[in-house]
Amino acid sequence: MKVKGWEDRLTPLEIAKLLEGDGDLPFTIAPLLKNGQRPAAYIREAWSEEATYFAGRSDTTRLLVIFSAPRARLGIPISYVLQALRDDVYDVLLLRDPNDEHYTRGVQGLGSFLDTTRRIEDFAGTKGLQQIITYGASLGGLPALRAGLLLKASRAISVGGRYPWHAGRLARAERLVDAFDLLCPCAPPSPTELIMVYARHDEVDEHAFDLVQKTFPACIGVPIDTAKHNLVGYFYKADLLPQFLACLFEHWDTVEIRTDLLKRLDQAARQSQIVQSLQAAHATRKVPSADRNRLTQQVGAWLRATPLWPLTWPARALRRTLRSVGPWSRNRP
Repeated sequence: MKVKGWEDRLTPLEIAKLLEGDGDLPFTIAPLLKNGQRPAAYIREAWSEEATYFAGRSDTTRLLVIFSAPRARLGIPISYVLQALRDDVYDVLLLRDPNDEHYTRGVQGLGSFLDTTRRIEDFAGTKGLQQIITYGASLGGLPALRAGLLLKASRAISVGGRYPWHAGRLARAERLVDAFDLLCPCAPPSPTELIMVYARHDEVDEHAFDLVQKTFPACIGVPIDTAKHNLVGYFYKADLLPQFLACLFEHWDTVEIRTDLLKRLDQAARQSQIVQSLQAAHATRKVPSADRNRLTQQVGAWLRATPLWPLTWPARALRRTLRSVGPWSRNRP
């Protein structure tokens, strides 16, 4: 049974209720809930057809504004993101752009891009939220930076953000795009910290970061050692996405922890890719056993030589992940 349309809009609580009736429904967060995780207590409220607000517990202090990628997805369902967040800290506003116009026309039902940010600012002020963080993946990445500047957010995070190619729309005689770009030298001063996570070996992603940094030299670049544009999916497949999100949202202000965690996440994701490639190649008998054993021994040696920083929750989860990956895990000392 297909559930993708549901898990892009439902809360973990709503999914947990459905799983009570049919535990075999293939929701992405089903394994997490079956392993004993408490479903995050978010309550869903539709602001418009393309804007959904997820209210956390009554004592939340931060608003996370998410500019989703095409087809209302972030690389993984919003329900998985909600399950990875602290529902006692964050309220979440999910925005969508079904026309894939990089939010240049704003959000349907909320008005233009400027009107959308003004509504968000008024809402956060009325609710007494102390901090706003904007976040976007792929075509939502640079709109997240623009919105962060307008909102004077504490952080604006782009993951694999890319510039739109409006020249192509003009050449195809599509409707004109009425927009201005805050990512330019004319941008007013802002206290917002700009962060761009990008694939080091993806030329388009790297070029987008270079352009932003030329205008905003203080923009922090976080290169990930991969050619995969979908970095959210990349970390998800390596079973490291909760730790990656925790680094961006929970541990970012502690420079020592975030630097160490990003380094180890990058290394662990690459090692996971090696193991998955070995397993796939072994299944099709493309890798000689001697080469396979040599590479898995190298991965095991790397893990044994890599201590983790003090055992906060992401570190404990990362340690469990590393121990569970690959055939060598059963024989490690």
